[in-house]
Amino acid sequence: MSHQRILAKLARDEFVGRDAELHRLISYSSEPNERKLLLLAAPNAGGSEFLRQAYDELFFRRTQATPIHFSFRASEGSLADIGASFFRTFLQQYVAYRRVDPSLLTTALTTEDVAQAALSTDYVAITSLLQSFAREKASADELTFLRFCLHAPQKLAAATKRPLLPLIDCLPLADESDTPTLAKELTQTFLGRTPFVAMAGL
Repeated sequence: MSHQRILAKLARDEFVGRDAELHRLISYSSEPNERKLLLLAAPNAGGSEFLRQAYDELFFRRTQATPIHFSFRASEGSLADIGASFFRTFLQQYVAYRRVDPSLLTTALTTEDVAQAALSTDYVAITSLLQSFAREKASADELTFLRFCLHAPQKLAAATKRPLLPLIDCLPLADESDTPTLAKELTQTFLGRTPFVAMAGL
């Protein structure tokens, strides 16, 4: 399939040797189930680019599950900062996918802008989630707020009755020395509680 790049850094025809794995991930997205996909990669083996390529493929194939991609880096700030960044990214990607508008992913949008761009059928669920986000950000401690943000895709999927497929890139955490809390929360959220995920790590 030929299409424009969204997250990928390489053109699709330049990313070679992973067609079978991409096909498996696309098939997985089309048939939601309780299994998880673990993508184990050596350093500099292209694991992060694989997830970016997978996101682009899934965006244009319009499979049953909405793809959500995020690459976690402890150096991006506090746990609250990381959580907020994940929340905003996931919401923007959800709206862009539902509107079939990749330009929404290359535009700087506030959460209010994202809500306004949402389809009418998603608007109530998204605004309710944003209200919860604002309350948690104002009142919760850092770890509780991170957990809320990590669970937000599940809450939206339940409210809209539309499955989401998180493509979670933990490979950059290998270069960080102070990540035990973040790594534990990611593991518990995406491998323990999220029914449907593709997660990459060393």
